[in-house]
Amino acid sequence: MSTNQVKQPIFLFFIRSRRKKRLDFLLIFAFLITVLLIVFINITSLISFILFLLVSIGVYRLLFDRDIKKIVGLFVFYSLIAITLFLLQYATCPEYEGFSGPPGGIGTDDSMFFYEAVYSIPVNPFLVETSHDLHPFSKILRIIVKILPFKDTHLLDLLFFNILGVAFIPIFTSHVAYKLTEEKRIADLAYKFAMICPIIMVNGLILIREGWTAVLFIGAIYFFLTNRYILLVSVSAILFYIRIASGAQLMVLLLLFFYYKLRIYRIGHAKKALAFLAGIVVILSVSTMLFPILSDYAIKKRVIENIFFREYFVEAFMAKNVALTDKTSIFYTICTQPTYLRIPFSFVFFLGSPFLSIKNFTFNEIYIPRVILTQLFAILFLFYFKYLMQALVYIWKKRQLDIGIVAISFSLFLLILSQMSLQFRHKTMIMPLFYILSAYGFYNKTKLGRILGIGGIIFLIFIQLIVNIITII
Repeated sequence: MSTNQVKQPIFLFFIRSRRKKRLDFLLIFAFLITVLLIVFINITSLISFILFLLVSIGVYRLLFDRDIKKIVGLFVFYSLIAITLFLLQYATCPEYEGFSGPPGGIGTDDSMFFYEAVYSIPVNPFLVETSHDLHPFSKILRIIVKILPFKDTHLLDLLFFNILGVAFIPIFTSHVAYKLTEEKRIADLAYKFAMICPIIMVNGLILIREGWTAVLFIGAIYFFLTNRYILLVSVSAILFYIRIASGAQLMVLLLLFFYYKLRIYRIGHAKKALAFLAGIVVILSVSTMLFPILSDYAIKKRVIENIFFREYFVEAFMAKNVALTDKTSIFYTICTQPTYLRIPFSFVFFLGSPFLSIKNFTFNEIYIPRVILTQLFAILFLFYFKYLMQALVYIWKKRQLDIGIVAISFSLFLLILSQMSLQFRHKTMIMPLFYILSAYGFYNKTKLGRILGIGGIIFLIFIQLIVNIITII
């Protein structure tokens, strides 16, 4: 054996060891900074931070691995961002005490969830109207409030509960990516993409349900692919409870993956037919039990009246918001077009949204922290779009059924959201699918995919420049 052959692995060992020590030091430093910030804001919230960190460690060890550095790092990372966002929001709108701000203006429903969870008679001082029906997510938060050993609950206490869910999104995303592709490099890249996602951060690290819908959605897919059906039923039930529409979308995706499983299993036609019939029986049974709930939901949301398009939402909420802010809304303009124009344009708009909009950085001359963070996605999307096009072309040319189901599901759900939801924050749930496709496209590309991707980037930059010039003028 030559000297070079002996020295190379030893050299690599020292490089890895040095890198590992740096990462350990960085984790300890970040943990200490997080603790100091919590003490500065509200010292009793330190108990909540430790409690939910320990819960996340316990869940991670039960589901994945004994090495807890990954989940600790993610929990601390998201805690730092959530605390920073809280402080920025407090500095921007001190009268809102760290919440995102007034709904319809610069914020959303986080204060509603907090006051419904904390007070027996939820009167929100920041809202003119308060819902009489307690939201399902608020009911879950009420349970958390009762568990926490405090007389007075702080916003941070419940934010750490949200971080518990968000911290598992990159982990589930990477495991699903590996299960479908069996390539560690794709799984690792999907993990990194999901971890730094501005959309997940903005909508998961404030007190709304979007972070939980995302982790329950991708977690259910993982449990289905790994045949852990008790956990699958459990997380699916919770997802249905906090947002029925998200649970319904999950069922559609699981049906597609059920077909995929039948295709890959090396069993006879008779057994496949039996498995298929058993699956149909289970699905019909579950559908029968859920029908009254879905029917009631459809009536409340006026699904029958506005089949495939929330016209009342456009004319009530969106039109009112445009009038209030006195700003041009491209999406509102798209939604008021004829059907043959509205459907394709709203789909494309939802795919890339939120786009870079310099004018929307402020509201009444106040800089909006959440909007600024969200706009980072517009920059990242230029790269993601190229990888997405490469993935779609490769899937089409190679007829990849497994990852093809992810592409079909993502496109279908995006279409549904662009017509029946019309709210960008609901896109959070399907972002893990987007990052699995982007990571897949990064490593699997064709000449046509690269050309379409680069052409798409140039077109997106041109459109964003034109839109920003028009809105500023």
